[in-house]
Amino acid sequence: MTLCNINLMRLSFLEDEERLKSADHRLLKTVMENFYGFRSPGIPTGGFQFASLDLNQLRGLNATIFIEEGAHKIHEMLIACTWKETECNETIFKARWTNFGYCYTFNEPNSGEPDDVTKPGRHEQLSLALNVQQNEYSGGGMNGAVGFVVMLHEQDDVPLVYDLGFLASPGFLTQVAIKKKVVR
Repeated sequence: MTLCNINLMRLSFLEDEERLKSADHRLLKTVMENFYGFRSPGIPTGGFQFASLDLNQLRGLNATIFIEEGAHKIHEMLIACTWKETECNETIFKARWTNFGYCYTFNEPNSGEPDDVTKPGRHEQLSLALNVQQNEYSGGGMNGAVGFVVMLHEQDDVPLVYDLGFLASPGFLTQVAIKKKVVR
């Protein structure tokens, strides 16, 4: 199972005054604002427009680290976690890149043997209570939507969250029952 906050970058990260002192942060922030539609009102973008941006300015900048640092953190979003009636925490999730951005996977491939469910019912479930952190929404994402994109998948599958995930809205209980069917 892979879980992504619909919002790709935390507003507090984009508006962090210490980070904004860095020309690299201002430049990457401007690129993100223009490419993904992020908006951080009241904070200058660095005095240049994306259309006039010299792409040579991006050489040597690490956008991957920028996005990883700016993404929502599982330890801040996870309020409660239960797996097979045992309390769990953020350590059961691993951060990973997907086609939706920086997300978190439960039971990911490098975690050893798959943690299989062998019986049906509530005693075998993963149960999460999550904080969507709407106050951190920066405008980038899915047309102003709020919540999480979730994808259920085999441990070794590449999670194509953007294409195959479903939306879980805040303020609602979302339950998903599944049954595995092997097609040959």
